[in-house]
Amino acid sequence: MLSHKAMYFGLKREFPDLHIVSEEVSESDKTYQEDSSLLNLSALEEMNLHLGNYDTLVPNEDITVWIDPLDATQEYTENLTEFVTTMVCVAVKGKAIIGVIHLPFKDQTVWAWNGHSSNIHYSLKTENINSHMKVIVSRSHSGKVKEIAKIAFGKDTEIITAGGAGYKSLLVAQREVDAYVHITAIKKWDICAGNAIIKQLGGDMTDLKGNEINFLDKTRTDLALNDGLVATFQNHREVVAKLKDFNLNKTS
Repeated sequence: MLSHKAMYFGLKREFPDLHIVSEEVSESDKTYQEDSSLLNLSALEEMNLHLGNYDTLVPNEDITVWIDPLDATQEYTENLTEFVTTMVCVAVKGKAIIGVIHLPFKDQTVWAWNGHSSNIHYSLKTENINSHMKVIVSRSHSGKVKEIAKIAFGKDTEIITAGGAGYKSLLVAQREVDAYVHITAIKKWDICAGNAIIKQLGGDMTDLKGNEINFLDKTRTDLALNDGLVATFQNHREVVAKLKDFNLNKTS
């Protein structure tokens, strides 16, 4: 909750009319609370991110900010802190534009501004999807996903289990794995920041049917992606096609 308040009210202080969706909601969100620990614009300016002249004016009504104050909560309780992240994502007209993923126990922050810049850079490589695939899945829901991945991509597919959607998205962005697959519903604050980062670096993230993810929400009613998730650094259409083929075969 302290993490939520620092990010939520830090943004509200500078942009009072900003629409923010956070995983955590408290009664104190209804009124602004002054707190000396809150982030402010002067602190941002001191970071000197060297973005250049990228100032962009966007109508307030087009913006939705998604906050996940503590991703991988289960792992946090188990002291598996390597999976823990905090995330903020700025979506414009439903498209993830800016993503920030912070690993508090590694003191590392990864960010990307879609169409502009990022603090990590990886070049695309030409790889054959039929070769050895490395797929990352949720450690808490790994059984069925493992089966699907082995059938869809081949018995030699290497399956890695991990906690936290932010952590798994980062491994895709950093090219440590070929794909991140999730077959059940997932909340949008879990994936918005990863979506922005992966896309800025040249990868892709969609639902399992290949549909783009809409991050527009004004009423706190469209919070989940219900059709699963697949994120890749390349060969995205081929990966989605293989998963579609599996689903069709299972239902035929």
